[in-house]
Amino acid sequence: MGSDLRSRLNGSPGADSAEALFAVDADQHIIAWNSEAARVFGYEASAALGALCYRLVGARDPSGRRFCRLGCDVIRAAREGDVSPTLHLDAQTRDGLPVTVEVSTIILASGDCPGPVIHLCREVGVAPETVLTAATPLLTRREQQVLRALCRGASTEAMATEMHVSDTTIRNHIQHLLAKLATHSRAEAVALAYRDGLVT
Repeated sequence: MGSDLRSRLNGSPGADSAEALFAVDADQHIIAWNSEAARVFGYEASAALGALCYRLVGARDPSGRRFCRLGCDVIRAAREGDVSPTLHLDAQTRDGLPVTVEVSTIILASGDCPGPVIHLCREVGVAPETVLTAATPLLTRREQQVLRALCRGASTEAMATEMHVSDTTIRNHIQHLLAKLATHSRAEAVALAYRDGLVT
């Protein structure tokens, strides 16, 4: 079942999901990883498949407790025939950027035993509809988030607090953003964003 699921979710037309989706086997090895999971977490399928989910994703619950671990609550519930409730977890991308996801699980039955566990992950607090597709090839997800914050008039300190990073990291994102947009100031970047429809 695992190999069939892997083939259906990685390469077959119509088998993908609009949400980040990955599946693990009973030993918590990743057996399926779709293109949206690659975008959200930053790992291509070639790097994710076969990896231990708790080492790759390493998410924490809102209290900061390590949730993704060997024999996590989701896997334990699956082994007991239960379904885990929807969870809000804080993870990191491959580049070390924070990402908050809402995780729902689906357990595929295999006879009387639970089969692979599918995780559906939706980014929380991200409003992709406010940045048009035209900006996507140019700006990273974090740069889009910074651009939206600039358009709201947020300060460096406010953005750092909101995104759980340092002021220096925000300034670096802004410098990269300005360079990609060929602008020389925050105000110029905001004006260009509205003029060219990068934000609504």
